[in-house]
Amino acid sequence: MESRLEAAAAYDDQLRAGASDGQTSHPLEQVDPQLALTLRSLRTVLGNAESDVAAKTQDALAADSTVAAAAVSTISIPGLPDRFLIREEIGRGNYGIVYRADDTLLHRNVAIKILRPEFLVDETLKIRFLQESRAAARLNHPSIVRVLEANHSEQLAWQVSELVVGAPLSAHLARQPRPPERVAAQIVRDLSDAVQHAHSFSVLHRDIKPENVLLDCQPGESIEHATPRLVDFGLSRMMDTEMRFSVSGLLVGTPRYMAPEQVTGSVSEHGPGTDVYALG
Repeated sequence: MESRLEAAAAYDDQLRAGASDGQTSHPLEQVDPQLALTLRSLRTVLGNAESDVAAKTQDALAADSTVAAAAVSTISIPGLPDRFLIREEIGRGNYGIVYRADDTLLHRNVAIKILRPEFLVDETLKIRFLQESRAAARLNHPSIVRVLEANHSEQLAWQVSELVVGAPLSAHLARQPRPPERVAAQIVRDLSDAVQHAHSFSVLHRDIKPENVLLDCQPGESIEHATPRLVDFGLSRMMDTEMRFSVSGLLVGTPRYMAPEQVTGSVSEHGPGTDVYALG
């Protein structure tokens, strides 16, 4: 049977695809009309922002001018503090959408993850998001992307982190499936050290994979000189917390890199070995 969260996610996907036009209905509209109404409202807010980002980016590219390019930085998302100006969407994950943005107060470029609408309607998941942001904010390591702050409003929940210049490891592996052994060993060494640091603060990642490793280097610079940076502690949990948000029986992670205890859904058995398994 589809859970309330799964139904909400499916309904939001339908809304985002533009399939809900008044003629195509979704069971959620009959089962939980209030939830459906809330999701429609949230999707309108985010949808308008996404359309604005896409349209202004296209205008900037077409005009190829400083004035048009500057217009991209004037985009804002309702509910997000005015100090953050959205530039563009740079990624999507299980829990949120990531944007490149300007922090006009501290004059720096940042990455902002905004929780997906289906999670915003559940107060427990909002708490989980903030709890895990606090967990990640405790970490300070060269191979971990630092979380700078996190908060929520009535409409949104967001996490602000460093903006890393560089493509994910998965993109490099797509071009070169077998990198030089020395380079591969260096990346694994750096990530292992980062994971050990996280574990020393009782923080698990639980979704280590090439897509969640950014290679921090300048454009055109060799992968040999890149610093691997682990991102997306969206699935992490503090091992010593009293708040157990992941429900037993729920798969947490990416199948190809999941440890046996993740496959069985035994959350209580997750530990440092779960991340070690993913590292290989």
